[in-house]
Amino acid sequence: HTLVSAVESKPKANKMSVSRRQLTADELAEQKLVLVEKALAAKQVEKAEKLLEDVVIIRPRDSQTRKKLAALWFGRQAYQDAVNLLSQGISLDSKDSSLRQMKARIHLKQGQFTAALNTLKPLAQLKDEQYQIMLANTAQQAKQNKIAVDAYKVLIAMKPEIGRWQLGLAVLYDKNSQFELASMTYKKALTKNDLSISSENFIKQRIQVIGQ
Repeated sequence: HTLVSAVESKPKANKMSVSRRQLTADELAEQKLVLVEKALAAKQVEKAEKLLEDVVIIRPRDSQTRKKLAALWFGRQAYQDAVNLLSQGISLDSKDSSLRQMKARIHLKQGQFTAALNTLKPLAQLKDEQYQIMLANTAQQAKQNKIAVDAYKVLIAMKPEIGRWQLGLAVLYDKNSQFELASMTYKKALTKNDLSISSENFIKQRIQVIGQ
């Protein structure tokens, strides 16, 4: 045996692995979200915003995080930044109604009724009570009564037992001078059990005035 071959025949010692495993994108995002809560608890809003921006980049389809960041921006009146952030989310998932509602609220806050309505309109057939109420109210503010009428019809189809949807629809017909439809819908509203005495009195008064 030569010295060289003796050295070579020795088994190599196992090197202990000291390299740390890379965090996955999701793990990194979750880690940052924990830090967001800590930052908010410590009133470090700017730090929380930066962390949320990171998470939105890592997980662009995470609408909860996107809304949280938009809410912080909205809170300090960075309205356009918040609107842009929500618009990006909507372009990734056009069926996300919560992003649309939040964006519409920011437009409404600034008196931008048409912009708010245009945000909500693409999901006009959505079977969601809060969404349809917002759509009906926004359409009326934007002077688009036809869209408001359709929203009330969706609400009535969803919950035919609720009189205030019938009342809302009747008032719109009344405003549009569609008196026959108004009278008929007012009468339907009276058959429901959820209206206040003052609403019932208003309805009876309108039916008399219309004279249908």
